[in-house]
Amino acid sequence: MTPADLEHEVCIVWETDPEQFSYVRQTLIETSRRAGRPRRTCGRLIGYAELALAAPAVSQSDRFLRRVFYLMPHDRGELHDAGIYAMNPPLEGVDPHTVVVRIPGSTVRS
Repeated sequence: MTPADLEHEVCIVWETDPEQFSYVRQTLIETSRRAGRPRRTCGRLIGYAELALAAPAVSQSDRFLRRVFYLMPHDRGELHDAGIYAMNPPLEGVDPHTVVVRIPGSTVRS
C-alpha cells in the first residue's frame, strides 16, 4: 500500500470506536462505490475510507480501490484468548491511532 493508492480518500468512517483495539487490520479492496459501507469485507468491518467524487475507477473495471479496517474472529479484541496474536499483531495490523486520510497506518508491535 502506497500513498498513491490513497490519494483520493476524503474521510475515514469508523463503524466501531477504534480506541478499544490495540490494532486493526488494514487492506485495500475493490468496491463498486466510492462512498458508503463496502458490501463485502474480510472479517468484522471496523472502518473504511470514502473517496472523492472525482476518484477514478481502477483500470477499466468501474470499481474503486478503497481502504478498509477489520478484525478476524481470532484477533485480539475479538476473543478473550487471542491465540497467536495475543502478544503481536498480524502483519497487516496497524495502530488505529495512526490511521489518517491518505496516509497508510503504521505497524504496531506490542
